[in-house]
Amino acid sequence: MSTLLNNDSVTVSVPAQAAATSGTSVSGSSPATTAAPSGLTFNVAVDGNAAASVTIAGTNITGSTVASALQTAIRANCTGGSAVTVAYTSVYTITSATTGTSSSIVVTGSGASTLKLGVANGGTETAGAAAVSGSYNLQVRAFKADRASVQCNTSGASSATLNLQASNDGVNWVNLSGQSVTISSSAAATNMLYCDPLPYAYLNLSAAVTTGTLALTTITCVKSTTVVSN
Repeated sequence: MSTLLNNDSVTVSVPAQAAATSGTSVSGSSPATTAAPSGLTFNVAVDGNAAASVTIAGTNITGSTVASALQTAIRANCTGGSAVTVAYTSVYTITSATTGTSSSIVVTGSGASTLKLGVANGGTETAGAAAVSGSYNLQVRAFKADRASVQCNTSGASSATLNLQASNDGVNWVNLSGQSVTISSSAAATNMLYCDPLPYAYLNLSAAVTTGTLALTTITCVKSTTVVSN
């Protein structure tokens, strides 16, 4: 256990935090941009549900119309697919409407080879991921008359809410009223949270990520009177 004097600080490094993501199926490069002349039929499974047959009519002869027709077919025929989106840029991307580890898009069948959708046809399929968020116990013990400030250095595109929490036992935490900051940034930033005077014995920082990845590179807590760091 060490003692920190006036205006000393304790800094902790923290892992990146990320919002939950959706499962996707992305075609291989340079897929066909037409379903002509006879149309295309293949299978799509959404979020682990049973695969269903979808058909794109041969009248669709551009990348954007093929994507629109595929989206309509998935929403009409696939269990769990009512809000799936399909987009065409230089490739086709099918995206589940859900997030987390159960979110997925799986395309099978030789009919999808023209569009290069599905792993067997050169496409890439990525399951969704759970949110990675958490709280960081600064392990700062302070006298109740102390003043504390917390500096959070962030980087990367993200939207998140940081809450400064406090506790007298290091187990039960409460959000400090007015001690939160909402981040929406595509660049590195420094965010400050203050507590003056400090009404509890321990400080904690919680991070809840809404979109993107929040890289909380460091958290620094500065005290204006003598405190002890666990």
